Order: sequence, then structure tokens, then C-alpha cells
Amino acid sequence: MIDEIDRGHCRLTEPGLAELIFGQQAAGRLRVTTDGSALSTADVILITVGTPIRDDGSLADAQLRSACLELSRWLRQGQLVILKSRSRPARPGNWCSRSLKAAA
Repeated sequence: MIDEIDRGHCRLTEPGLAELIFGQQAAGRLRVTTDGSALSTADVILITVGTPIRDDGSLADAQLRSACLELSRWLRQGQLVILKSRSRPARPGNWCSRSLKAAA
């Protein structure tokens, strides 16, 4: 998705979202990256990784765990972390929150 946004394509269909993303990116207020070191200077961090549900109902959380572990290396006091997930509410967010607090 990061490469898509950098190429000017937004697959998300929320009305007005593409214009908002590209307008903020052009103004220098939004940066999409996989570079962990960039996280230390961000005020708001949006985690958007796959969180599929396995056939048994459990969360396939490898991507989320990896993202949270990387984020924990760069997180600083006062940053807002937003987790975007399609899985059931609270499941990935609780784990992510506990992981980040433990690293702080």
C-alpha cells in the first residue's frame, strides 16, 4: 500500500480519503514509509497491517507483532498510535497496546 500511495494510487474507497491523503502528502504533513527510524519524529502513527482471522477463529497476528516490535524501538512519550484492523474489536489492539507499554 505504501508503494501505491507513493505512486498516487489509493485502493481505499472511503469518499474523499484519496484527496485527503494526497493533499496532506503534498503539503508535507503526511509521510508513508516502512522506515522505522522515521517513527521517532512522527506525532501520529497509523499501523495498517494484515490481521486476518484463521479458520479456527484465532488471529493471524504475525504482521501486527512485527510492526509493534519495530515501533517499540522508536516510540516516544506523547505519540498517538492508531491501529487499523478488520478483525474483531479489542483483540489486536489490546496486544499491541500492552506490547508498546511494556517497551516504553
